[in-house]
Amino acid sequence: MYEMIAPRRFWILLSLVIVATIIVLLLCNIIAPESDALSQFTVVCVGTFTVINILAYYSGKRAVRSKSKYRFIQLMMILILFKMVICIGLVVAHVKINQPDSKLFVLPFLAIYLIFTMFEIYVLEKLARTSDTASSAAKQQ
Repeated sequence: MYEMIAPRRFWILLSLVIVATIIVLLLCNIIAPESDALSQFTVVCVGTFTVINILAYYSGKRAVRSKSKYRFIQLMMILILFKMVICIGLVVAHVKINQPDSKLFVLPFLAIYLIFTMFEIYVLEKLARTSDTASSAAKQQ
């Protein structure tokens, strides 16, 4: 039986993801210093993806409790679109405002994106399985 991720556990896991991301950025800065992995841009990206994950978790919890069985899928589609727009906006704004010397700034961005997306998928998958388990238990009664 799957259990929903409790808020306390979510915050602990999110903190661990942030620490892991910082470690990856430090390594990226050592391996490819021209990537500017410890820049203001990466701090903004980590903050943005943190907020997106928090929104995904709490709206996912709400969608799972919804009476509409399609609410969770609708939320996922909205999250994907929202994240795509935000990602494009972040990269375009960084290029326009900071005019980076190297295109390697994309490496830390992709690392941040992948780490936070894997965490988001993990959390939302747990929420979805909780919903499946709850609905199948209700049908059996």
